[in-house]
Amino acid sequence: EDCVETINLWIEENGAILNNLVSRKILANIDMDDKTKAALKLRLKEGDIPFKRHRVDKFRVLFYKQGDPDEEYKKAYG
Repeated sequence: EDCVETINLWIEENGAILNNLVSRKILANIDMDDKTKAALKLRLKEGDIPFKRHRVDKFRVLFYKQGDPDEEYKKAYG
């Protein structure tokens, strides 16, 4: 729960982020066991979260708060 809120606050302050960068950029200082990581991954993939998801390609999902996901991706990653 706290990790999801940490991600949400980061998105509010910094904008959209790709799922494959969440661990490195946002959660790097949080020590999690494998069970906790798996639960977080499942929640980000399928669960109730306070931000939106947009599949960018086969491997990446963009997490963002509002607006057009393609525009949010361009703002964040060019």
